[in-house]
Amino acid sequence: MSRCDMNVAGAPVNASAYLATLMSDPYVKASLVGDLDIASLKDVLPISKEDALQGRVNANVKIEGNMSSLVKGRYDLFHADGSINIDGLLLSVKEMGAAVEIPKAQLVFAPAALELRSFDVKMGESDLSMVGDLRNYLGYFLNDQTMKGSLKITSSYIDVASLMPKSEEVVDPADIDNAGKEQVE
Repeated sequence: MSRCDMNVAGAPVNASAYLATLMSDPYVKASLVGDLDIASLKDVLPISKEDALQGRVNANVKIEGNMSSLVKGRYDLFHADGSINIDGLLLSVKEMGAAVEIPKAQLVFAPAALELRSFDVKMGESDLSMVGDLRNYLGYFLNDQTMKGSLKITSSYIDVASLMPKSEEVVDPADIDNAGKEQVE
């Protein structure tokens, strides 16, 4: 794919990818640019009128360089920058129980690492905040190298019961104890 320009629910999304010298020293040049109003997805997805969907996702990411730069750890010779941002995302679907809110999230691209600068999520009364990074992600995706990362998760409150799917099916505990066992007569 050299270039792909499309409209997603009326919002322009542009993607491009170019690969060269695949056998000697692979060169890649790729980009993703778009700004999507999540509420507009209600026009193209089968979402009930009672369900809530809102927020914004903005992407502006570009990468360019030769594989040899990554292999040698010469990240200064490989271009990768931009970010994917989520602002004010709300997803409330009757079947889910609690609404999912992502007031803010930011994933930042650099040659050496992807950095999750912020990811705040709230489901019902539960909240999580995450930050972290993935190092050598380009080497992993483009050359099957090892990727390493770290993730820090904090929360002021987690209500596990409210996060579980609601089920009307009643399960007999005896059925669980005998699951997978055959009865021989």
